[in-house]
Amino acid sequence: MNARKVLGLGILAFLVGGCSSPGHACTEIGCQDGLMLSVTPNSSWPHGEYRFIVAIDDITSTCVGTLPLPACGTAAIACEGPPIPIGESGCALPPAEHAFAGFTLTGAPARASVEVQLDGQTLVSKSWTPTYKTVQPNGSNCEPTCRNASVALTIPFE
Repeated sequence: MNARKVLGLGILAFLVGGCSSPGHACTEIGCQDGLMLSVTPNSSWPHGEYRFIVAIDDITSTCVGTLPLPACGTAAIACEGPPIPIGESGCALPPAEHAFAGFTLTGAPARASVEVQLDGQTLVSKSWTPTYKTVQPNGSNCEPTCRNASVALTIPFE
């Protein structure tokens, strides 16, 4: 064998051996405990005043926002109680394309419920007892360890 092939095989053996060693390095990908709620309307969002009543275990927040959205950079939703990070979408688009989006409830609540109202009329109300999965984005021997769950809410506009 020539020297170049021997050197190449030696480097390959070192790399393979290094990858399987028990003292491997961990990356620094982060994660957060949370319940991710996707909000999907069955059609475009009508304009009007929306009220999101969100209960997380024994704590309730009521968040109010209006469509069409205000100018970009201006929050459309204000909450009474702990703030809920309800997404807003489309401020730079025509008003017919403005929408609210999903959100993540931090921590790992045992129970959660959401009621969505439009102009004082309840559109949907749903409760969950989430099932969490443990995730380790950097591998099983690396921190952090987080608990995540996902639930979906379809809003039935008529």
